[in-house]
Amino acid sequence: MTPGENLRCAARFEGPEWIPMIFHINPACWQRYPAAALQDLMAEHRLLFPRCDREPPARPVFSPVQKKDCPIVTRGDVSGPPRWTASPDV
Repeated sequence: MTPGENLRCAARFEGPEWIPMIFHINPACWQRYPAAALQDLMAEHRLLFPRCDREPPARPVFSPVQKKDCPIVTRGDVSGPPRWTASPDV
């Protein structure tokens, strides 16, 4: 069974040979935990991370609303859709 056929079988619940999945460590984890510890974890779980190498990923760049201690506030008309911005006092 080709990977494409397997993906179609999985999407249709028709008995795929394997369950397709993608697993990654999100940027917040790379910011919070030591890169060496996460790389060790990836090296120990080759099934989840088949292309694991020891090169550290680039440090993630976060927008103001993704940063720690930066509360989200709304501005504008409360009856309409919210417009999200970072709090200016942080």
